[in-house]
Amino acid sequence: AKGADMTSLLGDIVVAARASVARTPDLLPKLKESGVVDSGGQGLTTILEGMWRHTRGESLQFAPRSEQAETSMVQMGRVTIEEEYGYEVVFLLRGDNLNLDAIRETITRMGGWSTVVAGDTRLMKVHTHTPTPGKILDYGIGLGSLSDVNIENLQEQSLRYAAESAREHGGSPPAVFATNGATATPARGETGAPSAAPMPPAGRPVVGDIATVVVAAGDGWTRLFESLGVATIIPGGQTMNPSTQDLLEACERVTASKVLLLPNNRNVILSANQVPQLAQKEVSVVPSGSLPQGVSALLAFNYDADFQTNCAAMTAALASVQTVEVTRAVRTVQLDGVNVTEGDIIGLVNDQLVASGGDLDAIVKDCLSRAGVERHEIVTLYYGADAAVDAAQALAGRIKEWFPGREVEVQDGGQPYYTYILSVE
Repeated sequence: AKGADMTSLLGDIVVAARASVARTPDLLPKLKESGVVDSGGQGLTTILEGMWRHTRGESLQFAPRSEQAETSMVQMGRVTIEEEYGYEVVFLLRGDNLNLDAIRETITRMGGWSTVVAGDTRLMKVHTHTPTPGKILDYGIGLGSLSDVNIENLQEQSLRYAAESAREHGGSPPAVFATNGATATPARGETGAPSAAPMPPAGRPVVGDIATVVVAAGDGWTRLFESLGVATIIPGGQTMNPSTQDLLEACERVTASKVLLLPNNRNVILSANQVPQLAQKEVSVVPSGSLPQGVSALLAFNYDADFQTNCAAMTAALASVQTVEVTRAVRTVQLDGVNVTEGDIIGLVNDQLVASGGDLDAIVKDCLSRAGVERHEIVTLYYGADAAVDAAQALAGRIKEWFPGREVEVQDGGQPYYTYILSVE
């Protein structure tokens, strides 16, 4: 209605989106506790900025900004990105023989970024971000008359939040802590104590017109799922989530007309749930939230049962597995009521942070207790890419001492990020 073109509109949308992302820690206590902004909101903002840049004919690559531009490190979920703040300056410029390209170039040289200049030789709308709004306004006044001047402090909310977060955590704003990595688990019975359950013959989960498709990363997991007869293994995990399209294409590639899809990661379940509506064949999702759960589900497969019966049985089997993950923190944070210092050993039970400290044995013992190991029979210890087999065997021996009567297996998982993953069944 006011004559704004698409580029100006997208510029306003991007500015509003950035400000909204900066507010997200005040809207969701979990974000504030974790010291992060909403990652989905930041992702959407990045998409919008890409659209905006396209309408301006700019590169979609995020190039380094001017050294004059103020920057702030913003924690985006479990990823760190560089985001700009400073001041947003918007005004209407009236004059004679105004040169749009020259004005945009001059403002950029003056330290402005995300600059949009739209209009004609007599009336222009100018939008830019800058650490020094006075310089931009002085330049505009030298070209003509200004009206509808608006200056917004984009960094105010971010800096306020960062200060509050620093006070809460007793220091500077935290850095990201270790993410859930893609993990790897070899087959039971390969090393360590004998497996309590016999390994089904290779190919068992691919029966007749039914195929299984799983998400996994790491040689150990690949060997395990191949031995269980899965039709397709999609590379992926916490830090390399496959897209819905990746999952859909994998399901469509198998020759069977019915597919059981196991995401094996809580972050992949949402994408997996989109596949049944898009696939040309019948697909059911077994919502495995971890790779050990995926193993348990596949072991529950009954080659004498039909598709729906197997889906129900495999889904029910997920509850029989508790997953413990042990890694090191790479950020200082208070999360789920646990105080974490950068470099601490941290333990998670079913993806929830429950323990932190400097004593590996204490962390593992605590996590196993919280996982209800006393009510279960088997503990499988998968050691990661950065762990030594001797250390893993020694830890397994101590677990047997802590929890007599439990059967403890040791497997070479080879998973990144996590020193150990323990399956309690």
